[in-house]
Amino acid sequence: MFSEPETDILEGATSVFADQVALEVSATMMSTPEGSHHMHTIYHLIQNNHVWLLQQLDIAPPLTPAGQNPGNTATDSKGAKFQLILTPLAEDTFNPAVEYNRIGNCAFDQEAIASFPFDWPAILTSDLGLSEAAFTNLLFNRHEMQSNAVLDDSEKRMVSVLRSAFDHRM
Repeated sequence: MFSEPETDILEGATSVFADQVALEVSATMMSTPEGSHHMHTIYHLIQNNHVWLLQQLDIAPPLTPAGQNPGNTATDSKGAKFQLILTPLAEDTFNPAVEYNRIGNCAFDQEAIASFPFDWPAILTSDLGLSEAAFTNLLFNRHEMQSNAVLDDSEKRMVSVLRSAFDHRM
């Protein structure tokens, strides 16, 4: 009666569609009596395996992980193993003095953030994972694009060019 689909419905889908599918799946899950418990279980599974997930997705931390020397680029995630632990691990109690100096599991280092080697040409020419509709939405929500924005003549010309290029797509 039921069978596995032969293709993944998200294969080649836009991020907007994938977000809608995830939202619908989570809403369906939450509508069941055990839904909240299932969502907490998924959260704990992801939280308990976040180092393994980052390793699988080949995501390097942008800053030095807390407790490591800034010159040492090796991470403890190399030997990370997936663990099927569905309950929360014993966590340290929240200490604001410690959390103040961290971003996630990385040490907050103002110098590292200020001198981060951004590759602006690559960033500006990439699509950043945005659909055209999402980009247009972000663009038209900027202050400069609002009808009551106070702009000088050169800024008005730039806004006019952007409006003529993207206004018809809204």
